[in-house]
Amino acid sequence: MRKSVIYVLIHPITREIRYTGGTVQPIKNRLRIHIYDSNIVKCKHHCSRWIKSLLNQGLKPEIVVIQELDFEYFHLIEMMWIAWFRKYGIRLTNSTVGGEGILGYKCSDESRQKRRNRRHSDATKIKQSLAQKGVPKSEEHKKNLSIALTGKTHTPAQIEANRLRNLGRKQTPESIAKTIATKKANGTNRHSQETKDKLRLLNLGKVHSEESKEKNRVASTGRKHTPETIEKLRQINLGKKYPNREGTKPPDPQFPNQGGRLGGRTASEVFAENAVIRQDT
Repeated sequence: MRKSVIYVLIHPITREIRYTGGTVQPIKNRLRIHIYDSNIVKCKHHCSRWIKSLLNQGLKPEIVVIQELDFEYFHLIEMMWIAWFRKYGIRLTNSTVGGEGILGYKCSDESRQKRRNRRHSDATKIKQSLAQKGVPKSEEHKKNLSIALTGKTHTPAQIEANRLRNLGRKQTPESIAKTIATKKANGTNRHSQETKDKLRLLNLGKVHSEESKEKNRVASTGRKHTPETIEKLRQINLGKKYPNREGTKPPDPQFPNQGGRLGGRTASEVFAENAVIRQDT
């Protein structure tokens, strides 16, 4: 069974107990850590500030063991000692009620506001990004991220910031291939009917600029439909009629499909007529 101790830090002159803690480390090492923490600029714990004030006077706290016990009861006994000292008016610098974690610690309103306003610098963000690159996430980690982000919506400001950040950014072929493979594996590579209807209503009546038309034309040049897509398009257009638009020239009887119009007939009817014309000729 691991052994631990409960200790106190005492003012070297007034002999006043100012801190109660527990440790499994050698007691001298624990005092060394307390002194080290007090010299860190960003460390603002009450105990650290008290030790720092002593160091500025050329003093340092004394550490005294008050109980040795099994590690199993370490946290509970530490809390009992802190509660007992406070009951009798001992001015402890402990920020919490003791035990594992930070139970009982209360942030001031000023500290909370500082944490809300804290932002990482661009250099820090780059360091964090490079540190995480290539590090595989466990399935449990992925699941936790999914649960945490489910139902989360971005504010208009966040959406605009993301849009500006990604403006002009081009994905590498490897990134595109990985995205497609992931969507196929998850079954999310196809829009649901609900999404299709939303997109259709969103783009209904929308007029493309000449620049947009040119981009679409260039992107589609040389592209060939797969047999699956061709069959889908055939099924969609099967039995569909295309009446002439008002004011357009009526189709030539010899060329029913002239100009891409079927003259109000189905594709089957046009094919049948063309077959008859070819037999007559």
